[in-house]
Amino acid sequence: MSPPPYLSLTPLLNSYLLRGRGGANYASGGSGILDITGNGSIALRKQVQLFAETKATILRAGLVDGERLDDLLAQSLFLISTGGNDFDAFDNDVPMSQAPEFIAGMVTDYLNYINELYELGARRLALLDIVPAGCLPSQRAITANGECDSGGNSISQMFNALLRTEIAKAVVTSMPRLKYSVASLYNTYSDMIANPALAGLREVKRGCCGSGKFNGEVACTVASNLCVNRDEYLFWDMVHGTQAAYRWAVHAFFYGPTRDAEPINLAQLMSSMATATYSSI
Repeated sequence: MSPPPYLSLTPLLNSYLLRGRGGANYASGGSGILDITGNGSIALRKQVQLFAETKATILRAGLVDGERLDDLLAQSLFLISTGGNDFDAFDNDVPMSQAPEFIAGMVTDYLNYINELYELGARRLALLDIVPAGCLPSQRAITANGECDSGGNSISQMFNALLRTEIAKAVVTSMPRLKYSVASLYNTYSDMIANPALAGLREVKRGCCGSGKFNGEVACTVASNLCVNRDEYLFWDMVHGTQAAYRWAVHAFFYGPTRDAEPINLAQLMSSMATATYSSI
């Protein structure tokens, strides 16, 4: 199960955290890498700040000493999935011609935040890349033939490739003790779209819940069209995958080849966690 949301920890769950017996979830729906993304959400910058505050609070509580906390963090998994919401900028004021510069800025900020986590003690990191954005129901709904939008997919590919290149460089130059895996939502979703039977799916174009073409023109509400069996669908609504889709993707992240997760898969990453010890290098 995911760790509990940090901003709604109960006293009992908070006591587990202060004793180093549990983690926390700083994720915020609608947020992104950039501060301007997500009206009212908690951007990645603030999420990293909240983690820094958590570490300081644990040390002040005195239930775990600094050396033990560093080892616990070195043995912990830091999981980040972000970036897709930042692409909303291309529907607003950023022209596609500026995509390389915009995405380069996203990746630069992303690596800065990852480096902050490293300085705070993160040594095992899992990153999810971005889905083929052009194949979302919301994008199929606006293409002439209902097929995937090549422009949307190209910006996903651009981000995903640059993220892999830059984190590999950063590990060599500034984060030598970091072990990481980049899990490919792009490839796993592309595989399910090309061959739905792989994941036991039937429908990979329409959202289960929504309205309009492909249920991708109007967000899911209580008044929306709702499919009979969401486990047969790749997409829950106009932009989000179903639990069935993620269940298959995560299995690939853990046990698949480098096409699904690189440079190592999540099973290999997690097998190295139990014996990890902190080093300030």
